[in-house]
Amino acid sequence: MTTVLLEEQETIINFSRTDTGAEIFTTDRTMMTKLDKLCEESPEFWKCKKVDHFLDGSLANKVYTVTDKSLVSFRSKKIKRELTDEQRAEMAERFRRIRFSEQSDTQLATEFSDDVLE
Repeated sequence: MTTVLLEEQETIINFSRTDTGAEIFTTDRTMMTKLDKLCEESPEFWKCKKVDHFLDGSLANKVYTVTDKSLVSFRSKKIKRELTDEQRAEMAERFRRIRFSEQSDTQLATEFSDDVLE
């Protein structure tokens, strides 16, 4: 079995500005697992186009396609926000009001539909 060093495992995403989709080449087993899951969960968007093996039969790389390149995401690292106890209390109160408002709306909708049925 051929072993690929971690430093040699790579993923290449290829698309142009005018393309609607993208092609992804990878030798990284972790990335293959993620992309295989996407192929199973959303076959209308993700496909495994090609699988290559080394001479000994072990997996060398895979090529995937995605029909909508907007599904390939580049994100910035979010900085975790530190809240004071006062800010936490304010947020908790705000969520309580929203939850109460939603419950009231549901209750009103139920009462209204009950009145209509009578």
